[in-house]
Amino acid sequence: MKKHNLLKAIGVLFLLYVVLTWIIPGGSFSSGTFTKGSTTPLGFGDLFLYPIATSVYQMFILSALVVLAIGGFYGVLNKTGVFASMVEGLSKKFKGKELLFIALTTIFYALASAGLNLSLPLFLIIPFSVAVLRTLNFSKIKSFLATFGAIIVGGMSSFVGYNMDGYNYVNYFLGVEIKQTILYSVILFVLTLAILLVFVLIGNKKDIKTEKIKKGSKKDKEEEPKKENVIPLYDKDKKASKKPTVGVILFVVAILVVFVSMFNWSALGIDIFETVYTKITTVTINDFAIFQKLLGSISAFGYWGNYELVMVVLLTSIVIAWVYKVSANDTIDAFISGAKKMVPVAILVIFANLLLYTINSTQTPFFQTIVNTFIGGASKFNYFAIAGLSAIGSIFYSSYPYLLFSVYDPITSLMASDVNIISITIQAIYGIVSLIVPTSVMLVLGLKYLDISYKEWLKYIWKVVLALLVVVTIAILIMSMI
Repeated sequence: MKKHNLLKAIGVLFLLYVVLTWIIPGGSFSSGTFTKGSTTPLGFGDLFLYPIATSVYQMFILSALVVLAIGGFYGVLNKTGVFASMVEGLSKKFKGKELLFIALTTIFYALASAGLNLSLPLFLIIPFSVAVLRTLNFSKIKSFLATFGAIIVGGMSSFVGYNMDGYNYVNYFLGVEIKQTILYSVILFVLTLAILLVFVLIGNKKDIKTEKIKKGSKKDKEEEPKKENVIPLYDKDKKASKKPTVGVILFVVAILVVFVSMFNWSALGIDIFETVYTKITTVTINDFAIFQKLLGSISAFGYWGNYELVMVVLLTSIVIAWVYKVSANDTIDAFISGAKKMVPVAILVIFANLLLYTINSTQTPFFQTIVNTFIGGASKFNYFAIAGLSAIGSIFYSSYPYLLFSVYDPITSLMASDVNIISITIQAIYGIVSLIVPTSVMLVLGLKYLDISYKEWLKYIWKVVLALLVVVTIAILIMSMI
């Protein structure tokens, strides 16, 4: 049952949460004043009802749908042979320069995460990056660190906070402007990226060897190298029937469209896309808004979400298949084949949100009692109190805005003068914890995608987490004294 250890870890945390509902009383904050409530324990039936409810919740299903659509997209890329040509071409260019490639990959994903803060959309590129990294003989763990890990670490110091559908939640909940924290964010980004690069670049030969089975039968040892070469969503033997140039261009265009349309431009005070959208949709012919009707429910760039992301993936898949003359039936089969491979990943992405759904769907707000324990009555910033609270909150809330929502009242009411450094602390600790807890969507997505054992991951990542925690703690303590 080792292959289900992530799901079991999520289950253990859920059981712990249920037990805590019997022990810790609820409560609420109003203008910084805490009112203690009573315990509202979950029962035996809830052990089944809430996992079922989580599995059919629209927001989580949509995230899973994104994962499935991207799997289908790569299924089509494989069918056309474009994927193999892309991976083979880039791998050849970096043959003998493997460390340079993994360093550039790490920097790219960390920068993209910090600058765009679009974690799930970045998964659109990751299968390609992972295929190249694995072809260059990097281990699964190093491939994870350079992609999924870099996204998590980059998100620790994102200067735009969380953004989707045009919201900057750090500003929305805490009233923190980008210009107020950008210097701190840049400093933390440089420091945390440096730590990550150290672990990405050292010990690669050793890591590759540790992937092989140390114990087992002779047959196991003979079969392991063959298993070692399996790369998710990648068929290296399928070659393109014609030059992959057009496919590569379409691939890049799709990525650019996704990033530009989903990025929160309003947080930077940029309204050009809204202006253009308004001008286009107000064009009329004989009093008929033709372009508005043609665009339908599509919003302006900067306000796109996961629905539009799936739309772009589907359209790009269709166009690439058409360009490479893949029949409709073969395109559908290839898309379904790729999507099927991502079903286990999509299921775990849903259940990584089990605690988030439960805590927001029940009348058991005991986390507010925990908030009161750490910062109730405080009048100034205390790093260790905020860090401890953030660490616990990061376990319950798999979505960063929900954590901000749960703490904004006491923070803005009691420690309004310190909200800048508090926002930096919460975000940094949230990222660190996201590297280890199975309620972290990006962690679960990456580990399942690369078939990395959760136990194996914990044995490796604790050193990275410790290093990041030490550096972040020292840096924030210094910042708080400036």
